[in-house]
Formats: sequence, C-alpha cells, structure tokens
Amino acid sequence: MIACFLVLVQPSCSFAEGTGLFGDGRLTLYANHESKSQSLSCIIETGEGGLIVIDGGWNINSEFLLKQIQAKGGHVQAWLLTHPDSDHVGAITSILNHHRQDITIDGIYCSFLDDDWYEQYCDQGCQQTVYALKDALSRMPEDVVHDDIEAGQIIEAGPATIQVLNSACAIDKNTSNNSSVVYLVSLNGTNVVFLGDLGEETDSHILALHDPLPIFLKLFWNTLNERCVTKMLQ
Repeated sequence: MIACFLVLVQPSCSFAEGTGLFGDGRLTLYANHESKSQSLSCIIETGEGGLIVIDGGWNINSEFLLKQIQAKGGHVQAWLLTHPDSDHVGAITSILNHHRQDITIDGIYCSFLDDDWYEQYCDQGCQQTVYALKDALSRMPEDVVHDDIEAGQIIEAGPATIQVLNSACAIDKNTSNNSSVVYLVSLNGTNVVFLGDLGEETDSHILALHDPLPIFLKLFWNTLNERCVTKMLQ
C-alpha cells in the first residue's frame, strides 16, 4: 500500500524570479523517523503565514509534527484528513488530546463512514483509531471541525484553494483505505493531488463525480491508472 501525491503545474502559470513552484509558499513532506513504517505527513506553507497540514503520521510522530507546525508560525488554516488509519491520523489525535492549546487551528476537514460500516468491515485496530480520532475531534469547537465534507466543496486557506474531490466511499474491500478523501490543493498555479491510500476500486466512483474532468486531472488519473504515479512511501 502506498501513500502518494502528484504535483501538477498549470501550463499557463509563471513564477517570479527567486520563487519556486508555490511562489512564496513551500511544501514539505515528512518521513517517519521513529520507525520503518509508512506514513503520510505534509505541511504546505501558503507564503502568507498560514499552513495547510495533510494527515500527520503516527501517534509517535506527534511531538515532531507539533514542533514543525510551531516553527512555521503555529497557524494551521486547514488540516486535511484523508482517512482514519493510524499512520495518517495518529499524530493529530495525540495533538488534539494533549496540545490543542499550543497551536491555532482554523479548520479540520474529514469524512467518515457510519460507525456500523467500520464495525462490519474493519478490524478492531481500525475501529479503535476511528473512535479515538472522533473523541479527539469532539474536544475542538464545533465551528472548527468539518466532518461532513462533500465532493466539489471548496476550502479557502489564504492564497491557497482546496477542492474536495469526494467524500468517504463505502466499499467493503480494503474499507478504510478506500474511504480516502482526495484533495486538490492549488497554490500559485501549482496543483497537488493528495490520495491518502486510495485503491483502484474507487476510481469509477470519483470519476463519475467529476465529468468532464479538468485536463490536468485527466492527465493525473491516467497516470494513476497506469501505476506510474509518484510513490512517496512504500
């Protein structure tokens, strides 16, 4: 199983001298230094003082992630969760439980299946992860937690725009991974697609939600189906 993303640059975009793909912003993908296990943990600096965090990794990565967020100003404008597996949401669960006063979070975005679906198709470890995350989220103000995101929803984070490509899919095979929400983050003409651990079983569902697809997303999905997408963590 892989956690992956793909960076796509709009053909019409241009960059000022001395800037990168994200203009004054920056994308940092963090490795799991605590063990050899895979994880997905990413911070995008918007260039205007705000941060977008994607997932965050395991519980044991929480202190490291917290320090990275604080070092980058401590203001998370949007925290995007792909799906409730330990290697993706363990860190945010710990941070919300123990350090939620140490940083500012404007919004947390996620999508859950019904609890009975997890109980029927997920193992006990997965179920515990889901319930622990939901408990941690309940400690946050209601206007911060957005756990009902839908396909096509647009999230603004300073100069960055985030498009939600799907809500959690109820698929009885590889249930938690296939419930991954796909996010398209756009900043300064550069588009980043975050897949979580999305499986090929969800392709038709997501494609049906976006017909016709924008050209750069068509290129992305063709690349994914050819199994040539960038593999960041194996």
